[in-house]
Amino acid sequence: MMSADFADHSVLLRMLRRAWGQRALRNRTASLHPEAGFDGAPELTAVLRSILIDFARRARAAGQLPIVVLIEERGYGGVLPALLGSTLRENQIEFVATGDIASTDNPHNFVPDGHFTSPVFVEIARTILHIINRSSIVN
Repeated sequence: MMSADFADHSVLLRMLRRAWGQRALRNRTASLHPEAGFDGAPELTAVLRSILIDFARRARAAGQLPIVVLIEERGYGGVLPALLGSTLRENQIEFVATGDIASTDNPHNFVPDGHFTSPVFVEIARTILHIINRSSIVN
């Protein structure tokens, strides 16, 4: 899909290729989300919690402030904070949940490829900067 070929000279073929690419992306994304909704993947969540705790321990040992950014996917706001919020709070790990900054249910917060819009990224950066500025850790 990334290399130029004869199809690039035809508007119709480019549209068909883009539609095929979008369909493939939707199918792949759908395969990652169970029909009954996200079940929390307990075995993966336990590993992720351990990784986060270890990350914070290592960052603090190096004199750094651990900050975790929970990047929430369109339509799945609140899932990551529900799964990891208590672990992060119990271990005094600062975190930013993007769903608290920009609703994942509002399509205006996203560009067509699924990334946040520039104003949302700016607000996420401001939130992280605020956490850094109020921290007692100075590098």
